[in-house]
Amino acid sequence: PQNAQAWTKLGDMQRANYSAKDAIDSYEKVLKIEPKSLDALRDCASALFDSATPYNDVKFVFAVSYWQRYLALKPNDSEALQKLGMSSYNAGYTADGTAAFRKIIALNEDGTKSYAHVMLGLGLALQKSKSDATAEVQTYINKTSVNQFKEAKSIFASAVATHPDNAELKAVAALIPDKTDAAHDYSGVFFA
Repeated sequence: PQNAQAWTKLGDMQRANYSAKDAIDSYEKVLKIEPKSLDALRDCASALFDSATPYNDVKFVFAVSYWQRYLALKPNDSEALQKLGMSSYNAGYTADGTAAFRKIIALNEDGTKSYAHVMLGLGLALQKSKSDATAEVQTYINKTSVNQFKEAKSIFASAVATHPDNAELKAVAALIPDKTDAAHDYSGVFFA
């Protein structure tokens, strides 16, 4: 019962078998033994996020809590920040989501990584919060290469093909600009 490694492995197997509730219970047992286990915090947050139904599911609120605990220990993890941003967005915490996406962008000031999806998440979070941050989104769009937009469009096209009845997914996919002209103003993509 006090073997964190055994509980982690059990949680991993439960999650692989699509038993999110059991996996979450196992990861929480790990956290009782090792409260700062990065793996358990990450996996518990991911299991909550993956098993939640879009928008206003209380699981997103719990996922935010676990991502915040994880990021308190590993603050510059871009993947965790992205998941915190999306969990926050889905939980209705748009300010937290916006802050997470802004931090990812700040960590990538040199533009070396592909973060078209981060720009999209930031745009959605700002749009949901009714914030007028057109210039901020426009600046990031201008720093994002055409290939990154093509990659984002391809990922979303694949997701839409896999989930053709998901209207929300289709709507988000339609927001991604083609960005064939770097001088073009894409601010209308997020802010009508």
